[in-house]
Amino acid sequence: MKTINYSDIDLSKLDKLDISSSESDVYVGIDEDKKIKIYKMFKSDLGIYELTLKNEKLKLLEQKNLINSIIVPDAKIVNPNLLGTREEYVDGIDLCYANLKYQNEEIMNILLNVSKDLKQMHDDEIIMSDLNFGNIRIDRNKGHHFLDVLSYSIDRIPANTISRISLDYLKKNKKKIKASKNNDKIAFLLLTIQFFINKYFYDITDYDFYETKEKIKQLKDLEEIYYDLKDGYVKDVPYLHELVR
Repeated sequence: MKTINYSDIDLSKLDKLDISSSESDVYVGIDEDKKIKIYKMFKSDLGIYELTLKNEKLKLLEQKNLINSIIVPDAKIVNPNLLGTREEYVDGIDLCYANLKYQNEEIMNILLNVSKDLKQMHDDEIIMSDLNFGNIRIDRNKGHHFLDVLSYSIDRIPANTISRISLDYLKKNKKKIKASKNNDKIAFLLLTIQFFINKYFYDITDYDFYETKEKIKQLKDLEEIYYDLKDGYVKDVPYLHELVR
């Protein structure tokens, strides 16, 4: 992985993106090979502990034979500690906006492919934890890409955040707030259901689900798990692609 000195970066030549992030400022710009890249500059109050964890995760990611859909930084920015990263720019839209461009059947096919890769990530001891559709990017060919990889749990190095839907689900069911493969699977199912119904999961009524599943046939395959998730914590929940036929 390439190392870039912070002093060699001219921020005036980068465009700052309007992205809400508690840990970094995000820029887009052209690298030395004339390719569009994303630059993440970690905020000064992040702390040496978090920066050290991110550095360790970068080392682990270099050692893994990762699936292509994970966007791993191609350079770290230092001065003298890890201050930021540079990574590939994916031209497309975040998964949370997929309904603006794609039909329901196309979206479900994308989600099924994401689910299969999520299982592969889990097999590689990578847990997303902050699993939300804003961290999954869809390119112009309907391919998906996992972003913000340094916030994940990697080989037991902990994730530094957890998604809102996971947090609410675990609190509601009086479970310990932690990253786990099962909690990733639960979050992905909750997000899928609320995406198609266009309501936050805990605002969805049984009538909402019934009405929507009559219009979106793939949602019928999720009816049983929908009620199970509403009733309580589900251990060893299936992956989405194991449920939808």
